[in-house]
Amino acid sequence: MGEETATYELIQSALNQGRVGEHQTTFHRLKRLAQDDPKNVDAQALLGKALFSQGDYAGARDWLTQATNGHLNFAGSGEALTCLGRAHLAENNAVLAETAFRRAALQLDEAPAYYHLAQLQEAGSEARNVYLLKAASSGVLEACHDLGMLELKKIKEAGKKPTSLEDYGMAREWLQIAANDGFGMSMLKMAFMCKAVGQDENALAWLEKAKAKEDVAAIAKGLAPQWAKTSKEEALELSLSPQRSRRQLYHTL
Repeated sequence: MGEETATYELIQSALNQGRVGEHQTTFHRLKRLAQDDPKNVDAQALLGKALFSQGDYAGARDWLTQATNGHLNFAGSGEALTCLGRAHLAENNAVLAETAFRRAALQLDEAPAYYHLAQLQEAGSEARNVYLLKAASSGVLEACHDLGMLELKKIKEAGKKPTSLEDYGMAREWLQIAANDGFGMSMLKMAFMCKAVGQDENALAWLEKAKAKEDVAAIAKGLAPQWAKTSKEEALELSLSPQRSRRQLYHTL
């Protein structure tokens, strides 16, 4: 049991660091554990997640399906179902993906599953908003960001032009929660919002923080040279616009 536990812990640590490929000996040991005992759902689920991380979506789907076909009272069952849903999505099977997400969310209250389930609902629907709120309330930063973006859309559609951060209402609340917890795209939105209402120092602070986030660092660094020349009107427009790509942002400023 000691070696088995060590195998699980090492692979889980490698998953967290995105380095499963560097532990092939341990990976093959995990695979044998999953193959040798059809009832070993812990090994099956972990193997499925490891395969998913390496882009083997078919293999991930098979092992995660096996792990979650029976009872769901093992540790990490909600995460396994969520990963199964993502594997189905990677194979363009939205129907099975939604089934997996629903099981994880509604049976096991798995917060990320609510977020993925929301993405499969019609845009603007009550169901989508309910699932986003559930995910955000459980700390899913992507959901907080999406809710903030929905609030910004309402402000723009109403023709409002905020002159203070308070004027951004719940958009500011949701985006600041995500930004404070390290979500890069929300940091950029906070930078534009602060710039739009004349809080230049806070705006620059958010931009600097965004530079340290790998997913948005290139965008933030690309914006920096023109940042001082960006007018409040330009920042206001960017703060209320849908999320833009790196190229669109470069060409806007």
